[in-house]
Amino acid sequence: MTEKAALYTTIHTTNIELYDKQGMQLADELKVKIPPDSVVLDFGCGMGRPEKFLSSHCKEIYGVDISRGMLRLARRRHKNIQNVHFVKGRKTDLSVFQDCTFDFVFSEAVLQHLDKEHIILILRELYRICKSEGRVYLQFCNLLCPANLDSFIKYSLVSKTLTPIRMRYWLPQEVQQIVEALGFEIISLEVKSDGRDENRDCRIDDYHRDYSIWVFASKK
Repeated sequence: MTEKAALYTTIHTTNIELYDKQGMQLADELKVKIPPDSVVLDFGCGMGRPEKFLSSHCKEIYGVDISRGMLRLARRRHKNIQNVHFVKGRKTDLSVFQDCTFDFVFSEAVLQHLDKEHIILILRELYRICKSEGRVYLQFCNLLCPANLDSFIKYSLVSKTLTPIRMRYWLPQEVQQIVEALGFEIISLEVKSDGRDENRDCRIDDYHRDYSIWVFASKK
């Protein structure tokens, strides 16, 4: 796994400046939700896009991913930041972390690649590793977005073999009911674009406007 390959896998470009720009923008969005001095987990961290921009705001940040190649690059990118750590995960198993470890867990552009049965297992694990009243901020892909619906139909019609990393789409009501069924209390649920800049795939127009479902929830 080279850095260029990792970049292309993540944002469909090899522009490291764009990757960092998006990481800074995501960090700015997260800072208003993360209490200062929190212990934070990035689920499906890849190379760690927002970590270095969040590190001064948090007590500790952990990134977990199943890709050894991504984690190697993440550790190299953050080698001089003492409170950022990267850990190898195993699919839906987060037993590497103890109960009630984290104040805040976030995940972007990860859950959209997982089957719903796996999401149930992950949400159960996230609930376990969150502290009492710990919070999660999770992104799902919205089936009702015209761009997503078109992609889903076209992929279903032409694909003879389903790739494991294909997109899985959700309805807002599904997200709300499943998150609540796993023990979380919804603080907010937003359907919005992820168009942070003009180079991102999810452009801010009517076709892409409702691209993502972002759920912000607290452990009861």
